[in-house]
Amino acid sequence: MWKSPREGWHPARSHQGWKKYDTHSPPVPATLTVQCCEEGTVPQDMRDASIVTLYKNKGDRSDCNNYVGISLLSIVGKAVARVLLKRLQLLADKVYPEAQCGFRAGRSTVDMVFSLRQLQEKCHEQQQPLYMAFIDLTKAFDLVSRKGLFILLQKIGCPPKLLRLIISFHEDMQGTVQYDCQMSDPFPIKNGVKQGCVLAPTLFWHLLPLLLPYAFRESVDGIILHTRSDGSLYNLARLRAKTKVRKVLIREMLFADNAALTGHSETALQRLVDCFAHACAEFGLTISIKKTECLDRMWAISRSSNLATQHSKL
Repeated sequence: MWKSPREGWHPARSHQGWKKYDTHSPPVPATLTVQCCEEGTVPQDMRDASIVTLYKNKGDRSDCNNYVGISLLSIVGKAVARVLLKRLQLLADKVYPEAQCGFRAGRSTVDMVFSLRQLQEKCHEQQQPLYMAFIDLTKAFDLVSRKGLFILLQKIGCPPKLLRLIISFHEDMQGTVQYDCQMSDPFPIKNGVKQGCVLAPTLFWHLLPLLLPYAFRESVDGIILHTRSDGSLYNLARLRAKTKVRKVLIREMLFADNAALTGHSETALQRLVDCFAHACAEFGLTISIKKTECLDRMWAISRSSNLATQHSKL
């Protein structure tokens, strides 16, 4: 999507030719980027987006839920967004929860897959029951409250100039839909982050430092592990030294825009799902009942499971 501009803008490669016209002055994108950063605002063309739909390669093609909307932005706007992202990531590394590995430098959702696999193996070794709920959020990027997001960024210490630029990127935004070589009339977009913009994932996951503590503020459910970070990994005798062993609560694991919740019983897992669903509703997010799955250890929970959310069985 870096090289795909919205209608009316030239592709990214054409902007590389600007350098040869005047070797004594900075290229046009650099000039506009500096100007936007100094003024704390961006032109309307950088805010607007042309939306195209992409099939997810699964499910019925006639079902709109099996498509994702991607925002095509101006090339210069993408360059400015990339500059803002570098500054925003410095803040993100300070506030991201430990359970967040997606969209994070030096980490990957593969790390969480490995951790979840290890959790399953340890519970099996200790003959402890393990219940898990894999929660999918419906149109997560599109339903974020911008007003709430900007307030949160201010509370966690986002620099004022950076915050003004992020707000300017989203306020008074107009969108058009491209379909079958035709363009719709412009319409205002007041919610969500731009899926297709490099800022979108990082902005979305800034909700987590507030959402998770709010969701589980009174919860003690989860999986408790006893561990030590020194000595041989396979020397279990080290765990007998009670003063050197620390307890770690494994309750949530975050995979990009999805989450996994863990508990030792179906009742405990139900409490976690209820807390998470309530917090999501307060933040304007919705759990997808159709795509949310529950597991008992390595096997799917039987049809007699009573796990539910939003008055619907999972």
